[in-house]
Amino acid sequence: DVYKRQRIGFGRQEERVDVTGHVLGQYSMEESDLLDRIVARARDAVVTVLTKGLKDGMNRFNDKQFLVSL
Repeated sequence: DVYKRQRIGFGRQEERVDVTGHVLGQYSMEESDLLDRIVARARDAVVTVLTKGLKDGMNRFNDKQFLVSL
């Protein structure tokens, strides 16, 4: 593949309903703090992929421990 992508997201509604409000709505203070940490980690992942390669980046940043620590 020529293009790689990085997916970022957090939270989801439990019910299968229209999620437009959830996706486009305002963040709570707790979610804003969480988003800051996720974006910082995403930045670190991009730098790692660009400097050390995709495999190293994936091995370092595709871990469940980070998600659990949030």
